[in-house]
Order: sequence, then C-alpha cells, then structure tokens
Amino acid sequence: MKFNEFGTENQTTLLLMHGMCSTWEMSFRTFIELAQKEFHIIAVAADGYDPENKEIHATTSAHEAEQVAEYLVEHYDGKIDILYGASMGGVYTLELLTDKRLSFGCIIVDGLSVTKLPKFFAGKLRKTTASIEASLLHSIMTKHQGLIVKVCGLSGVEELHKMMYTDTSKTTLFNTVYDTLGYDFDYTRFEGENVHIWSGSEEKVCLKTAKEIERVCPSVKVRIFNDCGHGSLLTQPERLLCEIKKTYYR
Repeated sequence: MKFNEFGTENQTTLLLMHGMCSTWEMSFRTFIELAQKEFHIIAVAADGYDPENKEIHATTSAHEAEQVAEYLVEHYDGKIDILYGASMGGVYTLELLTDKRLSFGCIIVDGLSVTKLPKFFAGKLRKTTASIEASLLHSIMTKHQGLIVKVCGLSGVEELHKMMYTDTSKTTLFNTVYDTLGYDFDYTRFEGENVHIWSGSEEKVCLKTAKEIERVCPSVKVRIFNDCGHGSLLTQPERLLCEIKKTYYR
C-alpha cells in the first residue's frame, strides 16, 4: 500500500480512499489538482489496485484498514479532519472506526454498495461462490462493460473507463469477494453526528444500503444526489470539492 500526499502546506487534512476495481489516480487525480490548493490530501493506493505494484494483491478489508491506521497513527497521531471513502473505501472506513487510536472530524462514505447474501453462501459455499463471482466480474469488466454501465446507472462506457481499473487481477477480485461474503457489516459503527452517507439516485444497491444505515444509525446524515450513478461525483471534481467543503464547514 502507498500513500500519496499533496498540498502538504495546508492545515486541514483530507484522507481519500478509492473503491474496488479503481485506482487512486482514476478516482481522484483531477479532484486532487483542485483540492490540493485548500487541503492537505492523503490519497491511499490500496493493495491490488496499484498499476506500479501489480504483484501485490488485495487480501482483506481488515488488513487494508490496518495499514491505513498504522500510517495515520505514525504520521498524524491518528487525527484526520475529513475522511472520504468511495464505494469499497466505505468498507475500509467501517474497519477504521473500530480503531480507538483514530479520530475523524468529518466522515463521508459515498456509494457504499453491499449485496448481502444468505448465510448459507457465506458458509460452506463461500469459496465456490467467491470463485464464480470473481470470474464473472472479471469477464464482465473485460468483455461486457455495457452491463456495468447499466447496473451502476452511468452515462456510458466512457464514464466507466474513467473510474474502472480493468487490469485488476483475478486474485484480487477473489480475495475481495471472499472477504465480503464473510464480512460483518455492522453499520452501527457509523453512528455519529459527523458521519455522512451519500448515494446517487440511480445506484439502487447503494440506495438500499444507505436506507439501512439510516435505520440503524439515527444521527447519520444521508444524502441522495439526483441523476447520479455509482461514482458519478468522481467525474465531477468541482462539484465533489464543493460538496465536501459544504459538508465539512456546515
């Protein structure tokens, strides 16, 4: 895992964690060019999604979050002003919230997409299910990208290419899916006045997840962005910066 820092002369820290099948550059490069003028940015390059380290594969959300936590404790005494986790970055956020050494002034989880399967699939059939799902996902990523466009509510394949790392290995996909099948999505960890859950109106799975979080965490603030699909705000850097500032400085 690598940590890319920009705007280090600025006082307010902004931690960026990208989603599955993307890279920190694909998700945040254009945004960083704008935001580094105002924020000290720490952009995480997660294992398995770093083109410069293709031999390193993703393992578990807990392991990824542990690496982030150790870096933050070592370099920032565990204190970060703003955390922005996109998609799978929201799962890493869930893990970070279990670490008592860390504190965040404002937490934004954008597009947390979770499909909970029956416990039976997370038991005896977990490995087989993960293998099938990972292989199918790899095939769709490389050969049937139109399906992803439709499911995620994106405007087209061009928007998809701006955010999807199609060189994601089958090993990383398998490990991620396998981990997710057995993961305890304890949304009560999000409970807090400083937590914001975002979703696009066109990403149906994320909408369902956001409503479930809202149900179990009364103090969490849920916001729905009209006419937006999964990750759409990442393709609108000016708007994303404006929304993050409005949320933090409210």
